[in-house]
Formats: sequence, C-alpha cells, structure tokens
Amino acid sequence: MNLSKLSIAIISLFLLIVLLSSCSIIRQSTAMMRSTDHFIAHNKDPRVLYEPGAEIFADSIVAILPQSIQQIKNRQYRHFVEPVKVYVCASKESFYKLYGVKCKAGVSNKLLLSPRLMDEPQNIQLYLAHELSHLHLYQQLGLLKMRKLPAWLKEGLATLVSDGGGAQTVSENEATKAIINGKHFMPVTGGFFGCFNQKSSADNALSHHMRYRQYMIFVSFMKDKDEKEFKRFLLSIQNGVNFSVSLQKSYHTTLGQLWQDFIKDLNSKG
Repeated sequence: MNLSKLSIAIISLFLLIVLLSSCSIIRQSTAMMRSTDHFIAHNKDPRVLYEPGAEIFADSIVAILPQSIQQIKNRQYRHFVEPVKVYVCASKESFYKLYGVKCKAGVSNKLLLSPRLMDEPQNIQLYLAHELSHLHLYQQLGLLKMRKLPAWLKEGLATLVSDGGGAQTVSENEATKAIINGKHFMPVTGGFFGCFNQKSSADNALSHHMRYRQYMIFVSFMKDKDEKEFKRFLLSIQNGVNFSVSLQKSYHTTLGQLWQDFIKDLNSKG
C-alpha cells in the first residue's frame, strides 16, 4: 500500500514537472509568434530596432553594438551566420509579451532587451554581450537543438564571453569558495529538448548570479585546460554535434571525469 502511494506521488510529481515545463514552453512559443512590425529601425544603426518611447535606450545600444558583436565573434570562434538584430522594448509589459518570461533580456527567435536594464546602465554592455552569445548559438542550432544543450554550458559560455554578464553580484572568489565547500551545481549533459536534464536540482538551490558565476568558472576551466580543444569542442557544438560526442572527441574524457578534474584543480589552488 505504501509502495503504491509512493508510486502515485512520484508519478504525480513527474506529471507536474511536465505540465510546468510545457506551460513555460507554450508561453514562450506564443510570445515568439507576436509581431514586432511596430519596432522602428534606428537611423544610425538599423540592426537596432526599438519601440516608440525607447529612443534613449536604443541610442545606448547603438553605441556599444559593433564592439559587442566583434567580442562574441572572436570568443566563440565564428561569425554570426545571419544579420544581427536587437529589439529594444519600451516597457516591461511589452518585453514580457514578446519574450514570455519576466527578466531583463533574452533570446528566443529574437534578441529582446527590457527597459529594466536602464536601472543599471553600467551593466547594459554585459547583458548585451551575454545575449549575443545566445543569439550566436541560436542562429546556428535553432531553438530545439539549443534547448538540448545543458544550462551550465549555454549560460557559462555566455557569462564567460561577456566578462561576467548575468553574474555581476557574485565574485569569482565567492563562487569558488562555495564550490569547494560543496555548495555547487551538478553538471548534466542536457537533452529532451530542454524539458528535462538541462540542469540538476542542485542548480536551483543556488542564487541566479551564484549559479551563473559557477557555470562560468567551469567553462573557463575547460578553456584554460586546453584552448585548442575548447575551440574544437565549441565549434563541434555549433555544428550541431551531440554534446557528449563533442566532449569525447575534443577532450577524450567524460563529463563526470572532467568535473572531477575541475574540483581537484580548485582544491589544489586552495
């Protein structure tokens, strides 16, 4: 009887997770279909499109976009395969309507920026570069293959190549100490279109910025270990090759072993 109740509880939890994941995907899919025809191309850089009322915000993006694009091309080892467009929203409500998630910036089929970023102008370039990293991958992989990638890789890479965008409130030293003390995310290989196995339950126990900083440190370790192999790995991912296959062909190891090497390296540095 107890086993039966436990089975029911497990199945119920599984179905709840499926439902919540589906709701999120449906909400974002609906947002993606909404028109952006009312956005205006900036007269100084038509790659920046803005809603009426977001002129000042758009001006700030125009000033930093060329440098940010070049930064991502250099650090992710490949040109953007499609023209870059940045959509600057005039209100938080408009951003949510077009993106489907309440946050500061995001990429679905478009790179969208919320005016919430105007509250922290010193971080706008960090966020822009972070989202350009996602756009760079999205253009090559498409939405479904992007969802298959593990969160730690997508967000860790974006945080690394943007010089810390999305993790500003947590220092590398703080994140390293947390990892050494056992308060860290657990790397997974991704899969199932992002509904499951994108990140572990341990990830959710961390604050957003702590999580992203830890992701970044792990991806940075991969790069520092052997940049030639890191480049090979990242280009393989961009070519649409399976994560585990890309890792094995580049580093000749498994994710589990790579993580053990990472922890050993951190402990050796104290």
